[in-house]
Amino acid sequence: MAEVVAADRAEGHGPPATADVTQALTPVVLSFKDELMRDSPLAPTYARAYK
Repeated sequence: MAEVVAADRAEGHGPPATADVTQALTPVVLSFKDELMRDSPLAPTYARAYK
């Protein structure tokens, strides 16, 4: 993602919108939550991720 932003800036584009950043981060956070759920005995009780 950083490389894409840097390339866009080099071409004169502005910063990404909040919605663009949220769209990029949401799958990462959800995959982290899924990984936690698999690997931690505490996860079913304490893991939360909201979209």
